[in-house]
Parts: sequence; structure tokens; C-alpha cells
Amino acid sequence: MAILGSGEETNKQWHCGGSLISKRFVLTAAHCLDSPKLGLVRWVRLGDLDLSTDTDDADPQDFSVYRRVYHPNYKPPSRYNDIALLQLDRQVALSAYVSPACLHVKKEVNTTSLTASGWGKKEYLGDFSNHLLKINLFHVNNIDCRNYYPNVSRRLLSNGILEQLQVCARGGIGRDTCQVNN
Repeated sequence: MAILGSGEETNKQWHCGGSLISKRFVLTAAHCLDSPKLGLVRWVRLGDLDLSTDTDDADPQDFSVYRRVYHPNYKPPSRYNDIALLQLDRQVALSAYVSPACLHVKKEVNTTSLTASGWGKKEYLGDFSNHLLKINLFHVNNIDCRNYYPNVSRRLLSNGILEQLQVCARGGIGRDTCQVNN
């Protein structure tokens, strides 16, 4: 798991997540690469568990971003093709805390159990977590997905949820990657 940051080296502002996919590349959401408030992503940290301390059992490694590669069809503010790569300034040192994720390369999702992790918010309008979080999710087919999320933003997804571009998943009641105000 990677956390992405902006700002100066002495005052890094962590704000988005990604996945290490090789010794030099992190996969992330394209909308994370340029924050209106924080600017361009300049930093990547790998191997951390608790962002608030250096005394936990983690083995963090910090990198600067050498290059940002957006999907060629990504057109903000849309969330279609919302994917990008970050090339790190050097190779990572693989360890018990830093290892590339296995990428699913088939179009079909042939499992019902998915896992998401990151340092996100635990409640609607809450603060970001300093502790790495993990949640088990369930794959949802496109028809059910549209029923679960009927009020999807037309500004972000003008054609709704498209099965050929997106994977839909959800958690149990009150448990998900996104906290919404119901």
C-alpha cells in the first residue's frame, strides 16, 4: 500500500492512496495526482502502518515522484478512465512491508470477496486515519450497483456506472470505503 503526498519535503501532506505494482511504479487514481488545495503529488511512502509515529513495527520508505502518467482518455472532472501511474525516483527495497500487489488482468471478476485498504476517513466529513485500514468488500454486478448507487454524480459519471470501465463493490451496512451522508 502506498500513500501519496504533496507539499514541500519538510511538510508533506498525505492525501491519497495507491498500490505498488513493480519496483518503480505505483498505480493510483488519476484524480489524486493534482489536488486543487495541495498541488501535484510529489511524494510516495511505502511500508508504513501508522503515519503519526516512527516507533511502530513498520519499515517506511519515502520516494519522490519521477514521472506521472495519466490514462490518455482521462478527462477531469469525470471519473471515467480515472487511473494513473507514478514512476518513483528509484527502485524500492522489497521487504515484509513492501511488496508489489498482484494485478487482476481479466475483464471478469470471478470472486465475490474483495479487499480495500488505505488511510481514509472512517466517517462522513471525518478526519483521515493515521492508521492503515483494511475492509473486506463484496463484488456487485452492474445492475445491482446501479440500484445501490442511484444518485451517482452526473458531473463525475455522466453516463452512470459503466461495467466495461469500472468494478463495483460495497461493504456491509455502515461499512464501506466511502462514507456517505444518508
